Amino acid sequence: IVPLDESMARAAAAAGEAEAAARAERRPSEELLSKAASGRGDLPRAALLRAHAADLGLVGGAPGGPAAPGGPNAASAYSFGHPYDPELAAFQPSESQLSAPPERLYRPVHETPLTWVRDAEDLSALRDKLCAAGEFAVDLEHHSLHSYRGFTCLLQISTREEDFLVDTLELRDHLQVLNEAFTDPAITKVLHGADSDVIWLQRDLGLYLVGLFDTGQAARALNLPSAGLSYLLKHYCGVHADKRFQLADWRIRPIPADMQAYARADTHYLLYIYDRLRRALAEADGPDHATGAPGSLLRFVWDRSTAVSRQCYRIEPFRPEAHLQLLRKQTTPMGPTAVRVHRALFCWRDALARELDESPHAILSANHLASLAAAAPTASDAVVAAWGVASRAPMPALLRARVAQIAEVVARATDGVLHSEELPAAGQHASPAPGASSLPNDHRGDGSAGRATLGEDSGTMPPPP
Repeated sequence: IVPLDESMARAAAAAGEAEAAARAERRPSEELLSKAASGRGDLPRAALLRAHAADLGLVGGAPGGPAAPGGPNAASAYSFGHPYDPELAAFQPSESQLSAPPERLYRPVHETPLTWVRDAEDLSALRDKLCAAGEFAVDLEHHSLHSYRGFTCLLQISTREEDFLVDTLELRDHLQVLNEAFTDPAITKVLHGADSDVIWLQRDLGLYLVGLFDTGQAARALNLPSAGLSYLLKHYCGVHADKRFQLADWRIRPIPADMQAYARADTHYLLYIYDRLRRALAEADGPDHATGAPGSLLRFVWDRSTAVSRQCYRIEPFRPEAHLQLLRKQTTPMGPTAVRVHRALFCWRDALARELDESPHAILSANHLASLAAAAPTASDAVVAAWGVASRAPMPALLRARVAQIAEVVARATDGVLHSEELPAAGQHASPAPGASSLPNDHRGDGSAGRATLGEDSGTMPPPP
């Protein structure tokens, strides 16, 4: 279930009303809305949907209404709670999960079968194999450079006997069947640095994790020189990680053989690393702690991993004042006018990114944004000139076609009229990007959008300490 924002709800309501008028029977969803509307007056359709979800305890109440019950995953007005939160709250690793048996050496890559999962039949066979496994390793390849919200392009899974590559572009709407294994607490899911993976699995594939062991959490608990997967591969397996494809375009099909090998390596060795880390955690506890007992390092890692899997995907509103996070990274101070221009261009960049389904950073990087704000060009030729001073690279065609827009945004910002008349206020919903969720922006782009309230945006910005 995806909550709708006001703009999309109005369009859905209009389409629904036209369809209902052509039908003799009333749709079940309309019956639900009629019940939800009882005693609530003439609320918009989106507000009724949210109110009905709040009545069911799935989501926080409408603004001004009663809030949802508290807890580690209390939902905001734009987020449903975690569907497996009760299971995660009750999860206790089993005796076998808390043990530290001798490690099982991984099979050589060239001797291990590689299976591509491209259709429903392949997916059903994969589910059966995972449900029969005691543990399996998982990783994702995600694309965000040229997408407003980003999306998962590839799912890698490894058991002790076989490696799998799952085409999530082809099977995006069918992968929920894997929840039978992904949420079975008796089956260990091994991931490395799973914070982002947990969110992407939820958002893009409808997959959740119960029984997660995060090898990154284990490396930190052991205070190893590095918690990165590259270090663990070299330290435990003698494998040098190939980072050539870390930022590759995983949308392309067919995926070249060298990129397949890169993706496969992220999970092929992970179960052996899991074995070695469990043994190291048990040895670090020493004789004073029984393996996996409360207070032991191994138990601590399981608890930390479960906390990671309890994260719940939500979309934060776009906040214009988040531009200050970018400014604080600049070494050159800006005066009040330049700060206003920076904010205006920051908001313009986000609106254009939504319209084109592009990442804000790909449209205008943080450095170019700061350079244009400092120059404050109010004419088209001045915009081009300012770009030439700040960058050796030519202005991208996407921006060249919009130099007049940029000049107008800057001119209105210098006049102090842009924010009140044209730009969305902090927290106001913006138009969704094509194919993206209709809720407010969660794109991190430069690490700046919508994560914290940063206060006022006027005045002189000093350089960072």
